[in-house]
Amino acid sequence: MDDLVSAEALASALEFHPLCVDHFDAVVSSKHKLAGRKSIALSDLAHERWALNQSAATYHTFLLNACYAGGFTPKVTTSSRNTAVTLEMVRTGCAVAVLPRLALRLAEKDPEFSVIPIDPVLNRRVFMVLPRGTAKRPAIAAVLDALTLAAEPSE
Repeated sequence: MDDLVSAEALASALEFHPLCVDHFDAVVSSKHKLAGRKSIALSDLAHERWALNQSAATYHTFLLNACYAGGFTPKVTTSSRNTAVTLEMVRTGCAVAVLPRLALRLAEKDPEFSVIPIDPVLNRRVFMVLPRGTAKRPAIAAVLDALTLAAEPSE
């Protein structure tokens, strides 16, 4: 779960354990004119064709609002509920995308992609959500530890 989702209705029955702050990055084909830049403004993508991952309505709204605040409406030419499909549209040069860094770990190592930080940073806080009182159970504590380690930034 991330802080883009409202969990107020269930907050009394749940515990929220912070895992990380996850940044959103632009991802373009390695052949794209922006490839290799150290960072870009979101508005640098204003005239691009976008692949928009619609796997979560809150992510979709968050990203559109960030674009509107940057002074533009993204030209969404393709959308999917699957990150792999979104990345394939980027790989083929059909579109650019903005995705959470946690979803881009493989793309960062793939020479066909260029993952570019956005400045100013767009981020979300990621949590593990558990039924209240269960975090001390050994199996759940082990999973929480493993997720915390997995959420650490890649080197």
